[in-house]
Amino acid sequence: MKTMDVAVEPGAAGASELVVSVRVRLGDAGLTPEAERVIRLLQSIAAHDVPAGGDGVLVLDPMARLAMRDGRELPLTRLEFELLHFLARHPKRAFSRRELLENLWPGEQIGGRTVDVHVRRLRLKAGNAPLVSTLRGFGYRLHPAAKVALA
Repeated sequence: MKTMDVAVEPGAAGASELVVSVRVRLGDAGLTPEAERVIRLLQSIAAHDVPAGGDGVLVLDPMARLAMRDGRELPLTRLEFELLHFLARHPKRAFSRRELLENLWPGEQIGGRTVDVHVRRLRLKAGNAPLVSTLRGFGYRLHPAAKVALA
């Protein structure tokens, strides 16, 4: 079988630049279906615009399980990260404590006040930045002024 080199490069330069070289096997008719899938995956990764996180924007990277603000990592626990990531994926929706428990930690023996504790800790770690809004008598939602981006 023949091989072919493929380079995937986004247009950006500097620290955000991604250059990938891949050697793929060629079948009789050209690229194999597996090689085509790998190339499409790499191209989609290269085209993915990851927010820089400047101006106080909190960037959540679920693949790396990182929360970054202004180039610094926020030390979130597993449950804090999952809670914030869930709220950030549904920015305009309000959730009751029970809904959060059922969606985030199904089957785990966690009490309803656990959500309150994790929200309080998230607020402390966020400092003065608005992050989570309390809906008295109901539950929580991502604060409308929260600067959160998903990577």
